[in-house]
Amino acid sequence: MASFDRGEFARVLLLAKGDRSVNQFGATCGVDPGYLSRLLRGLLANPPSPAVLGKIAALASNGINYQDLMQAAGFWPANEELTDKESPLAEQMQGLVREMKAFFRMQPLTDGEKETLIQDLRDYFQYKMAQTRKKMTVHDTPPDNS
Repeated sequence: MASFDRGEFARVLLLAKGDRSVNQFGATCGVDPGYLSRLLRGLLANPPSPAVLGKIAALASNGINYQDLMQAAGFWPANEELTDKESPLAEQMQGLVREMKAFFRMQPLTDGEKETLIQDLRDYFQYKMAQTRKKMTVHDTPPDNS
């Protein structure tokens, strides 16, 4: 995982917020406006979880998408671009976030359950990224012609 640059993340988040107030944006996205405010002011040492980034990306302005937020948060290296082959994965992630939002509206969870679910999703995402990178490394290794 790349490092979390608070200033860069705040810049991208401000673009995602667009012309909405922090309160409007938070209410629309389902993310605490106080939390968004602290992120915008660069007061937090840790990035939001991928699940929170998905909520923000689903309603972001100015063309900001999930990959932009993941890169700004340090979860996805900035020099790695999605290829056409990988684009459906980004769409699938957006779909998953929409499904999660609907689930949370229908099924109230305690704060502890939400934190556990978010941590499980974060762990799974990091595991899958490591697997993907490992497969790409194996496939990118030239054959030994000795």
